[in-house]
Amino acid sequence: MRRVPGTLSNNNMERSGVREAYNLILEDLDYAIDYGPVYKDVFSASRGLAKGFKVEVLLLRETDEDYAKVPELANEVLSNYEFKLEESFEDVFKNGYKSTEIMFSRFLSAKKLADVDMNVASIKKLMCGKYKPNDQFFDIFNSTNDIRYALTFDSVLYEQFNSTNKTLILKKLWRTDGNCPMFYMRLAQMKLFQAEALERNGASVADVLAPLNDLRQRSGNVLLKAEDFSDRDDLVRTIFYEIVREMGLENGAEWFAAVRMRLSSGKRLISELNPVYSDDKQLAWQIPDDEVSYNTLMEPNPVFIRE
Repeated sequence: MRRVPGTLSNNNMERSGVREAYNLILEDLDYAIDYGPVYKDVFSASRGLAKGFKVEVLLLRETDEDYAKVPELANEVLSNYEFKLEESFEDVFKNGYKSTEIMFSRFLSAKKLADVDMNVASIKKLMCGKYKPNDQFFDIFNSTNDIRYALTFDSVLYEQFNSTNKTLILKKLWRTDGNCPMFYMRLAQMKLFQAEALERNGASVADVLAPLNDLRQRSGNVLLKAEDFSDRDDLVRTIFYEIVREMGLENGAEWFAAVRMRLSSGKRLISELNPVYSDDKQLAWQIPDDEVSYNTLMEPNPVFIRE
């Protein structure tokens, strides 16, 4: 990781270790928390946003000390900054860019939306045909087990389809008027982060369920009961299912949660969800070939060294 822009004089640099990388990221976030701007709008970074990302980074680092800090830090984001949970799950998306719950977004105008079909990964094409989630996703999140489903998906007419052949659209992201926020960070994630950290810290089932039930209550769902959880692994799975139902397909939160959450055996939850996963080597990224070629001190990630 580089702390200053690369130049000819400082181009050569050894690969950073995982610990060093996390320390540098957290150092930058702490600086932004202390000296960053106050909230201006959803399109601008702010101190509260920096603290929200710090909470997520601490979860990703996975140390016991980090998990112990998360519940209180998440509560500070919920209480001490300009963000506010919407009264209902529906209001988050109905209010668009004006939602008090969006912590950071990018802007997509109506004019730009008219051209998005030229983009193979466009919001308009999202959920059309091959971009639809697999059956495993809908087993976790469907119209019979959660009220949020109807507010997340909708079957709408699309140019490629006729009135008898509608296509499934990610309703909470796609708006024909161009008002299409991207939820890079949403305040509800702090509640989910709290539940995840509390479980990892060994908190009571009731304490773990409390932040999940805050979100379930505002969406009109039946509350979870502590007496229904005799198995700690079922509690871990339920936290993940709530992440899918609340945040699914918004910003990748479900992927990172599946990777970092662990069952009582120590195995990552992703091992139950993705048959391709076998060990942590698959979670490492390859250093770009150009970096290895032009930086004489750079060594490839050992996982990707070709014999």
